[in-house]
Amino acid sequence: IHGAGAIFEPPAFWKWLILPGGIYLLERIGRIIRSKRQTVVHHVTGENSGVLAVYLVRDWRFKYRAGEYLFLNCPKLSEWEWHPFTITSCPEEKYLSLHIKQVGSWTNGLAKLLNPNNVMGDVFIDRIKDEKGRALLRVDGPYGAPSEHVFDSKVSVLIGAGIGVTPFASILKSMFYKLLLMQHAPTTYHLELLRTQKVYFYWICRDRTSFEWFAYLLRDLEDRAQGFLEVHTYITARFELESIKSYVEKSQQKAQLDPLTGLKTRTYFGRPDFDRIFSDMSHVYPSEKVGVFFCGP
Repeated sequence: IHGAGAIFEPPAFWKWLILPGGIYLLERIGRIIRSKRQTVVHHVTGENSGVLAVYLVRDWRFKYRAGEYLFLNCPKLSEWEWHPFTITSCPEEKYLSLHIKQVGSWTNGLAKLLNPNNVMGDVFIDRIKDEKGRALLRVDGPYGAPSEHVFDSKVSVLIGAGIGVTPFASILKSMFYKLLLMQHAPTTYHLELLRTQKVYFYWICRDRTSFEWFAYLLRDLEDRAQGFLEVHTYITARFELESIKSYVEKSQQKAQLDPLTGLKTRTYFGRPDFDRIFSDMSHVYPSEKVGVFFCGP
């Protein structure tokens, strides 16, 4: 009789649950232990376009790679609510940084807690606990992400839309430090330091203010990584004809720098034509595997 085995034999489901269930339980316990580590909020920086940069003192046990992310918790806002954020600092830097776009109740609440006066610039905090003795912030991570594999390709295309540029901030900074090391390291070690030989970076934003918090790094990279990094910036907002004419006039006056971003590369209006871009790349690199990485808002 079909199903009679369940009547005469004891249930065996536990045999199939015990191993994966045990692994899951160990992972959850590990997350709880990691989240109990003390996290020092060193300072925050108010940026344009509703972005708050949070700088944490990096625990010596916190090992991560460029492009990874972590979970952030603020007990004062919610004891059990954890939110994922890409790490915008690179492993070579002293502080752990996150750039958080204020788009919801939790992120707006965090901005009001850490930067109550909405200061545009640095606000030094240097605290572990809030006024009630609870942890000011708790961190769980890091966790891997596909963008880590940028370093595996000789030619990489990075596409960031709005605040989705955050993993590429970490990656480009890490590449910048590796290029500096390569200037002083023997040629035999260059491949170990950085396999990537060419990076095409496309940054698509709705308005010009979104470019400001990250443009300083791109300006440094443009000067120091000539031939290595090629930057293309796009603004998708609709502009009046007079605004575009004004942009063209300023571009002619400042022949060396773009008036919107301060970069040597000119800003385009509209969206990139990726069909044409990838078609051109297939001709430039016919036998090379090109890594394409995207992150959006």
